[in-house]
Amino acid sequence: MRIMGVDLGLRELGYAVLEKSKVVKAGKIKVKSKNPLEKRVYTIYEEFKRLLDDLNPDIVVYESAFYSVNPRSYSALSLSLGAVLIASAEKGKKVEELTPAEIKKSITGKGNAGKNAVKYMVSKILNIEKISDEHISDAIACALCYQMRSENE
Repeated sequence: MRIMGVDLGLRELGYAVLEKSKVVKAGKIKVKSKNPLEKRVYTIYEEFKRLLDDLNPDIVVYESAFYSVNPRSYSALSLSLGAVLIASAEKGKKVEELTPAEIKKSITGKGNAGKNAVKYMVSKILNIEKISDEHISDAIACALCYQMRSENE
């Protein structure tokens, strides 16, 4: 199964495609923050659609956002999620949401693990060098969590 993990963001959206415990491709969609909001959302939509064509995942998974942490960030994440959902629907891709605690517990064994612990364990589990970019690491963690969950079902 080819799984695309997504780390939502309105300035940088991380993505990673995992297949058989190997990272096929990982990167970011970068959007200029000085562009008008509608242009940023449209850019994410268009770029994500292109990625779906190029990488052809079986499923797209993303980490749900917390409203209580920062309402402004939640709004930005919701806009990028909308672009991802529309592009995925247009391309006929199944989409799943994972909670942050579910991802952390699956990767580290603790639902309250920090980002550095998740990054470290992703590197160890997949036997890859240290991942310096947080968005890419989070996207890989989403895909890996889904893969691990699917294997246990």
